[in-house]
Amino acid sequence: MIIDWHTHVHSPREQALPFWRGRCPATIENVLRLHDEVGLAISVISNSGHYLKSFTREEALPVIRAANEYMASLRDRHKDKLVAIATAIPGGR
Repeated sequence: MIIDWHTHVHSPREQALPFWRGRCPATIENVLRLHDEVGLAISVISNSGHYLKSFTREEALPVIRAANEYMASLRDRHKDKLVAIATAIPGGR
């Protein structure tokens, strides 16, 4: 059994940010494609959240909530392939 234990997935809204220039690699489509290509059994997905370190708590909370809801929706749709880890507030702020 092959488990990919650390994979970042961004929501479509985050993928569309100018930073990525239309080439965000952290998509659920890429994760699922790898399941077929290399025979992955399970992927543990999360949102990297690196960009949150410059946010205030008030700015971060709705973004984190949306990211976690997206991860949960992916897990619900692909229970046989995905485990989702929630994003937390950086630095425990």
